[in-house]
Amino acid sequence: MSVIEEARSGKNYLHGSDKHGRPVIYQRPRRQNTKTYDLQVKQMAYLLERSVTSMDSSKGIEQHVLFIDFKGYSIFNAPPMSVSKQVLSLLMDRYPERLGAAFMVDAPMLFTTTYTILKPFIPAVGLSRTFLGPIVLS
Repeated sequence: MSVIEEARSGKNYLHGSDKHGRPVIYQRPRRQNTKTYDLQVKQMAYLLERSVTSMDSSKGIEQHVLFIDFKGYSIFNAPPMSVSKQVLSLLMDRYPERLGAAFMVDAPMLFTTTYTILKPFIPAVGLSRTFLGPIVLS
C-alpha cells in the first residue's frame, strides 16, 4: 500500500482555506480502514508539506488550520496511542509555529480520554490554539 492509496480513504485531506486564508487540513477518523500506521503518519507529513507550499507568505499566511470531525469515531477505528503521539510530535516538533487553530468536533469520551493523556506533551502555544467541542459553521 502507498501513501496515495492511504489518501483515497478520505480520512485526511487538504481542502480550501478559512476566512483568514489559512489552508485547512481535514481529518475524519471514522474512515480509518487500515493498519498501515507508518503510511498514515507519512500521509499526514505529506499533507503538512502541501499545506506549507499552499501558504501565501506575501499575504502573511504562514499557518494552517486542523479540523478533526470525530463523528462516528470509536475504539474500532482509533489508532494506537503510539501513532497519535507520532502525529502530535510531527505537528509540534517539525511544524511548531504552523498551527493556527485546531478544531475538534463531535469528540466522544474515548477521544477526550486520549486528549487528556496527550495534553502534557502539547506545548502551551498549541493548547491555546485548540478548540474542543461543538462548532457552528456559518
